[in-house]
Amino acid sequence: MTILEVAGRASERIESRAKDLTFRKVALTLIAIIPLIIGFAVYFVWRAVWTAITWIFAAGVEGFELAKDVQSGRKGR
Repeated sequence: MTILEVAGRASERIESRAKDLTFRKVALTLIAIIPLIIGFAVYFVWRAVWTAITWIFAAGVEGFELAKDVQSGRKGR
C-alpha cells in the first residue's frame, strides 16, 4: 500500500463523514465545546493563581524565620 492509496482512503472516509453530519450534531458539538474550553481555562488560571499564592506564603514564612534567626543572632540552621 502506497502513501497515495492511504491518502485516497482517508479522503474517502472524510468525505463520507462530512456527508453524515447534520446541523444538530454540529450545533451540539459546538455547545459542548464551549463549557469544555471554559473549564480548561478556569483550571489553568486557578492553578497559576494557587501557585502564586503558595509561593508568596512560602516566601513570607522564610522571611519571618530569617528575621527571627537574625534577631536571635544565629547564622544558620
